[in-house]
Amino acid sequence: MHGIDGGLQDRNHHLGGGARGWKQRGARLGDRPATPSEHEVTPVTDHGPVPPGILVAGAGAAGVSAALWLRGLGLPFRWIGPEAAVGGTLRRVGNPIANYPGCRVADGPALVEKLLGDLDAEGLRPEDGSIVELRGSPDAPPEVRLDGGRVLRPGHLLLCTGTRPRLLGIEHESELLGDRVEISVTRTLERHAGKRVVVAGGGDAALEGALLLAARCPEVHVVHRRDAFRGQARFVDAVRSSARIHLHMENEVVALDPFPGGLSVQLRRGEAIRAGALFVRIGVAPCVPAGIPPGCLDTDGYLRTSLDGHTGWAGVLAAGDVTGRQHQSVAWAVGSAARAAESIARDGGWKALSLRGDAAGDAG
Repeated sequence: MHGIDGGLQDRNHHLGGGARGWKQRGARLGDRPATPSEHEVTPVTDHGPVPPGILVAGAGAAGVSAALWLRGLGLPFRWIGPEAAVGGTLRRVGNPIANYPGCRVADGPALVEKLLGDLDAEGLRPEDGSIVELRGSPDAPPEVRLDGGRVLRPGHLLLCTGTRPRLLGIEHESELLGDRVEISVTRTLERHAGKRVVVAGGGDAALEGALLLAARCPEVHVVHRRDAFRGQARFVDAVRSSARIHLHMENEVVALDPFPGGLSVQLRRGEAIRAGALFVRIGVAPCVPAGIPPGCLDTDGYLRTSLDGHTGWAGVLAAGDVTGRQHQSVAWAVGSAARAAESIARDGGWKALSLRGDAAGDAG
């Protein structure tokens, strides 16, 4: 198989190959600088030439969509994700997903189970791996450095790396995460029912979380660094009218002092709240590899892309949540990854059907 690390073979379901009817014509791309001939001589499928070495990074909704579409287009590829786990951000969604056409589920993990079923039908799974850094010049495909010291040199890299929860960055926060410091309200509500709790944040996630907690907790303290909330009016009004919710505006959590069964939450203005748990609900940050030039990022640190998924780095495309906070949804992740997969096929001169052409044909 035309590998991207000198050792990729179409040998088991962890690898995302599977192009039918193509044959090897030329050397593999290995852990060394690629020579021009390696990019000029590529495998072929029944439909035409295959772009050299494709790497998909990330295994959330976008990564799964990219894998399924590349398989459907008949392109060999390699697929990596942290700990080879499928789901990404979906595993943190505790609310019903009702706006993804044809698929209403109770929460994110329920949708993950459906995605796993789709992957099983194709014999696909990611292998364990995370990108540590990209190296090189933006006018040529990058050298991709993975955890564990591995180095890959793909012809195309599709980043479906999603987002991660933002943390406060204070002492004891990371060590208490999943115990007395929480991210998800819905998935930990029963564990902290009946306790006094603190919520840090002022957007929809913080306010909706505070309301859910107020239904089960006698006292909820919301700490927000601004003088006004950023959430929807319906959440703001409900929070302000709740007798169980106490507001600490223009304030911040600056320190944590853990004790058995709880923690003291220290605020910038001097207050200390003894609580059973702190919920950090201050939004998410994009998972962008080190080495991406600032010009490829927007003001919030998300990857800038064209409509077909290309970034400002040659051979690097992106899809899903990592491309901007305004688009974060399952539908966007799936659709943008499909478009990016087709773009990779077109970049390599492969005779793939255009998604736009499919739509036009159906309409006509």
